[in-house]
Amino acid sequence: MRWIATFRILLVCLLGLTANASAADALWIDVRSPAEYAAGHLSLAINLPVADIVNRITAVEPDPNRPIKLYCAKGGRAQQAKLALEAEGYRDVTNEGGYADLVGGGQQ
Repeated sequence: MRWIATFRILLVCLLGLTANASAADALWIDVRSPAEYAAGHLSLAINLPVADIVNRITAVEPDPNRPIKLYCAKGGRAQQAKLALEAEGYRDVTNEGGYADLVGGGQQ
């Protein structure tokens, strides 16, 4: 399995491809408050409140090419976080909207 990671790094270096280009490899971030996150969140999501996202993102995900999917309660804070991450050089950031809509749409 280690050779797969090495191969991905080689592709990134030689071809300029992202190592984690598929949606399955996306990092899901809940930008709501810790209390909102504790009340319910997507199973694969981590919590980085919008106010902290710029200061903490490189410790969580140093690769600016990895797909990042953001959500909050309705989409407003996720949009703020998206713009902040893009200003920091993150290239593949999407605002997935609100938690209730995601869960209602089948996201876990």
